Amino acid sequence: MSEAITVQQLTRKLALLDAAQKRRVYELIEVLSERSRAAGSDSRKHLLLELPVWNEDDVQRIREVQQDINGWQIPT
Repeated sequence: MSEAITVQQLTRKLALLDAAQKRRVYELIEVLSERSRAAGSDSRKHLLLELPVWNEDDVQRIREVQQDINGWQIPT
């Protein structure tokens, strides 16, 4: 993986661009920032809070089914 780019390096490169190119770079940064925010922990926490909660009976039934599956004999 390459080394991180510093703010100073970005500033020097941006200074070489014309106004339209700077605008395009800014728009790209906005898109990337929005994606980063959308994938952030707040959205993940929200998804976790919407998950159903299983009670002990649900978990016990899953354990029973797992034991049944483990007991299967595969014909050879």
